Amino acid sequence: MRKLALGALITGLFAACGGGGSSNKIKIVDSNNTVDMAATHCNVLAQTGCTADAPRCTWFEDDTSQDPPLGHTGCAPDTGTVDVGGACMYGAAGATGYDNCKKGLVCEDAICKTICDDTGSGAPMCGSNFACVTYVGLFTDDTMPPAGVCDPSCDPFADNNFGKTTKTGTTCGSANGCYGYPSFGSAPSTSFSCAGEGSSAATLVNRSPCTSADKCMSADGTIVYVNGCAQGFEPVLLDAIGSMQADCVSLCQPADCYSGNCGGTTAATSNLGGSGGSDRQCNNTDSSGTFSVSTPGAYPNGTNGDQCRFMWSFEEGSDGTFLSSPYSDKVGFCENHSDYMADWNGDGVNDGQEPKCDTFSMPTTGTGSAVGAGSSCTGANGCLGASDFGCVSTTTGGIMFQNNKQHAIHMAMTRPRMPYAAMRRQMEQQH
Repeated sequence: MRKLALGALITGLFAACGGGGSSNKIKIVDSNNTVDMAATHCNVLAQTGCTADAPRCTWFEDDTSQDPPLGHTGCAPDTGTVDVGGACMYGAAGATGYDNCKKGLVCEDAICKTICDDTGSGAPMCGSNFACVTYVGLFTDDTMPPAGVCDPSCDPFADNNFGKTTKTGTTCGSANGCYGYPSFGSAPSTSFSCAGEGSSAATLVNRSPCTSADKCMSADGTIVYVNGCAQGFEPVLLDAIGSMQADCVSLCQPADCYSGNCGGTTAATSNLGGSGGSDRQCNNTDSSGTFSVSTPGAYPNGTNGDQCRFMWSFEEGSDGTFLSSPYSDKVGFCENHSDYMADWNGDGVNDGQEPKCDTFSMPTTGTGSAVGAGSSCTGANGCLGASDFGCVSTTTGGIMFQNNKQHAIHMAMTRPRMPYAAMRRQMEQQH
């Protein structure tokens, strides 16, 4: 079963696996010896760079006992007979470690899948209802253009069970979840696709630590797996300011929430923990794990706990601008505002816990020119606005029409998300 992954942890930042140039050496393991062999150069997207007797550019498995497994891109005979969607297998690791799929396909999770350009702008592209995703342990030797495989697109609410026994969707099947990750830097637009729930993932629900012991990250702790968490949960937040521990966090269905515009007056009808009255709020009825349910009421009333943060506030370009996707205003993540400190005026000093969404008088981005009184942020006291904390949609917050560089500066202090680098989503096979 393959695992989605964020990338390698290098000096405190998560970056994509791979690296180096054409001089990289790939460790090849055969039945008798372990040798070093230069990576074969061919273009897996264009299927060029190979010879007539071995015309297929594909992935070779070299050592599947490693975490992540070792392999290389190389040229193989065009003898594969299995079509897309068919069951497949790899040969013995090393020189015969290629699969029995047809040319242009590759074996992933024992199924032949179409190879695609994961930048989202080149060929080959996936068809409708599919997303191009990449895998650690698959096309990761940096000897070819960025490549992934086409996986079925899915509904992050219907096609996840959220730690419960059933789910309403059927796209991914019972053993698979619908996993995705907010685009960042120059990555392709956010997408959600079916992937296998990790072998130890079912118990990793909201606020569960994502560790190597639970196979939510690699054995050496350098790669965090998106589908190392249970279905409906992803490791998008660090445990606390200054911590490098990733926590699994529940998806939720967001809705606008700011002072006087936050739905009903109870936790169930308010939009604080998700769209009021929906079945995807931040609580143990709709999801699983540890929650501190937020209750309505301006400071000092009400409980400042888990609130459903819009996906768009995680989708940030390398220049601080907003990266739009079909999920920006439809999907959110549960974030306990009382767990994190906020820099309300942008001076680099934490000024107290993140305010509750229904305390903001402004739905837009605030100036951050002064620290708010108590936990109330208003236009009058120069504090931040509801959009600074992802409490409102892009339409309500006016995010579609402005450069959000100042907004991004504030977010860096107020939301300790996973500091992953500007790289594509990746996955890894767990054998």
